[in-house]
Amino acid sequence: MTQTSLPWVKWYFRDFASSTQGWPAGAVGAYYRLLGAQWDQGALPAGSAELRSLSGATSAEWRKAWPLIEPKLPIGPDGRRRNLRMEEDRDVALKNYASRLGVSKKANEARWSDASRNPSRTESSSIKESIKEVSPILEGIPSRSRSRARYGVESKSLAKGTRGPEEASESAPLRAKAVP
Repeated sequence: MTQTSLPWVKWYFRDFASSTQGWPAGAVGAYYRLLGAQWDQGALPAGSAELRSLSGATSAEWRKAWPLIEPKLPIGPDGRRRNLRMEEDRDVALKNYASRLGVSKKANEARWSDASRNPSRTESSSIKESIKEVSPILEGIPSRSRSRARYGVESKSLAKGTRGPEEASESAPLRAKAVP
């Protein structure tokens, strides 16, 4: 499979916490970062020095962490390390991504194919005509007031005296105007 960006990972906190229970904080952090690197890259290098660099651990932290982490990242037939649980979740995520991508492509092809087979493409011209009809009406209304006009609400600047007795108060609510 090609390298695909998977922006999020399904994380099982309880499983992670129980599998790292009693580890030093540096080892937990290094393992967490290695799992993230595996999710992003698909696999990890086999060498301890490369893994230490990816984990961000100091030499002293790595000496304590590596004996704990090593069994969780076995070397596969391709010579690269992978956490088996993370690999299973990544495979599922890649299959879901490919499935959604295929469905999206088919939907886009159906939507944007030849206009004679797809009447929704010709509808866009009638929408444009409707917008042209409404535009001259909206030109006289200040942009802030367009939404108020759309819902039949008068603002103080457009129609003075529609607020009732509390007109002088800025915090008084606007009253809806009856829309025919």
